Amino acid sequence: MVAEGDLRIYLSPTGGADFAQPGSFADGTRIASFSARYRTILTVIAPNQAITTVTGELVERAARAFTVGGRSQRLGRRGLGYRLTAEGPGVRTDPTIPRASFDVAGDLVVA
Repeated sequence: MVAEGDLRIYLSPTGGADFAQPGSFADGTRIASFSARYRTILTVIAPNQAITTVTGELVERAARAFTVGGRSQRLGRRGLGYRLTAEGPGVRTDPTIPRASFDVAGDLVVA
């Protein structure tokens, strides 16, 4: 499956987000935004279990300065290209909707 969309990164004053409160992922200051194109491969390994592999191409649309430890920082710059890779296990949590939960980890590298 190929999908296009946006990726936004926020700096939260509380130190993180909570899956039980999805809106918390947008708390804080937006420090970067990207246009993105993702490709996801799902490999079923057992009933209700799979491994997902995600690759993506991102282009930075905006990078706002922020402060950490009293020092000004910036994550990239407008127009910079990145390559995203992530993978991990997943489990189907509801076969009728269908719905699944995935734990993925990966990296973002300047292309």
